[in-house]
Amino acid sequence: MRILITGANGLVGKNLIEDMHFSKNKIIATASDTKKLAKFLNKNNLKDIEVRQLDVLEPRKCGILIKKIDVVVHLAAITDVPFSLEHPKKTIDVNYNGTVNVLESMRKNKVKRIVFPSTQAVYGNNINIKETDVKNKSPVDFYSLSKLMCEDTIRAYSSNCEINYVIFRASYLYGKHQNKGLLPLLLSRAMKSDVVNIGNNVKRDFLNVKDFTGAITMAMSFKKNNIFNIGTGASTSIKEIIGMIAENLHKKFTIVKNRSLVRDRKIERWDELANIQKLKKFGWKPKYDLRTWIKHNIPHS
Repeated sequence: MRILITGANGLVGKNLIEDMHFSKNKIIATASDTKKLAKFLNKNNLKDIEVRQLDVLEPRKCGILIKKIDVVVHLAAITDVPFSLEHPKKTIDVNYNGTVNVLESMRKNKVKRIVFPSTQAVYGNNINIKETDVKNKSPVDFYSLSKLMCEDTIRAYSSNCEINYVIFRASYLYGKHQNKGLLPLLLSRAMKSDVVNIGNNVKRDFLNVKDFTGAITMAMSFKKNNIFNIGTGASTSIKEIIGMIAENLHKKFTIVKNRSLVRDRKIERWDELANIQKLKKFGWKPKYDLRTWIKHNIPHS
């Protein structure tokens, strides 16, 4: 298969390339910053990957590259929720209009399959929701809103243009090649001080990125349209993570609620737990455990 990945510089893109580079598939990895991507590939000895520059907001460039492709894995997006709250127009522009440009190029060039990462955040503060429950989709921020808009548009292109899709509503990702996000931030704070500042003590369903890329790889061969929740089916609070870090460092931490880190209650997601029963029926299950991952990856000095 010829597989084109957008947003290959991101957490999921890097891990997906790493997982697939030994396969017989032809991988075209695209990113706006190709120097950064090439540096990553060279550092990790990932060979035979075709690297191309692509900004998904450039429809002409999308049309040139998204041609004679079997599967598009469309990862390019703004995923930072605080950034989306400060820059709603840019977030919707990149995430939604960028997706429309990808879909239009697929339509014009008769590319028939897309794999798209959405988010559990489309459910807002509703947890353990089945994929078919349309009443409980209530995004509370511009990032999750943009993803829900993309979902609806992908389904419309599928109905009208014969494009097959698999959409994953992913829970909170962590893992290899991650240099920003909640878990690296907590680890950094814990290494620097015995006092750890936090905002709201929210809970998330922490999904290892390797479990996610495994599901994406599996979905590339799916012939039918589908939407899947993906996570672990378990929820962990920030304070519980700090406890896991303390356990491995043999330290005690003082947890301080810092008002500058507290998000407005109206736009906070307090809990997250993915209902993954449907995906399990397709043979997928999470392999990585958060507590074990922290134990094996925490710096001890």
